[in-house]
Amino acid sequence: MGVGSFTRLRPAAAAGRALVRLVRWRWLAASAIIWTVFAALTYLAARQTYLGPDLALARRVQSVDWGPLALTFPAISWLGGIRGVVVSVLVVGLVAVANWRAVPFAAIVGIGAGQTYAVLNNVLQVPRPAASLVRISEHPGGYGWPSGHVSFALVQVTLLVFAVAAVWLRRPARIALAVVGGLVVLTFVIQRVDVGAHWPSQTLGGLLVASGWLTLALSIRPLSDPVLGAMSPSRT
Repeated sequence: MGVGSFTRLRPAAAAGRALVRLVRWRWLAASAIIWTVFAALTYLAARQTYLGPDLALARRVQSVDWGPLALTFPAISWLGGIRGVVVSVLVVGLVAVANWRAVPFAAIVGIGAGQTYAVLNNVLQVPRPAASLVRISEHPGGYGWPSGHVSFALVQVTLLVFAVAAVWLRRPARIALAVVGGLVVLTFVIQRVDVGAHWPSQTLGGLLVASGWLTLALSIRPLSDPVLGAMSPSRT
């Protein structure tokens, strides 16, 4: 190989190194795994009325008296449609105030998850649970795959914890908020199944959509550096 060949290889090598620096490969691998699982479940959900354990799980959830937790269920239902969009915009506004450099991360994750839900929901038209199989106390219309409410909840909670609380709160408070946020997401999952709006697998689909976009955005350094930088150990 002559000098000219080495000269031609240098720009390619430099581009390769730049790509390596641009991507967090572990996060990208995690995103690839999540999207692969989601694609497999989407294929199954589009071909079946419900997936294997769905009926037993849904009936189990509906057999529980959720007590005070059930008081939050109407508010969760209320967050559908345009109201959810308004809340998403407000969360991005909080991100802008707390850490304006994290706004592209928040916008891409929110828009990506929302559009993935909208496209799949309308194209696949997977049915929601039937009244002949489980109790239906909410009739949201539209279709069931994936759960938009659950995807929305995970995205907003994650943004509030990682892009807002990471800047404004100390580490113990951030951990406490993360735990509360996880419980909020779990409440969304329970509510969507309890009211008969979704099968459990459809709520899992919503979690996977949100997780797929979050991990994908975290894998791209220019997007995630402002977010992960705010979470560094020095910010305690």
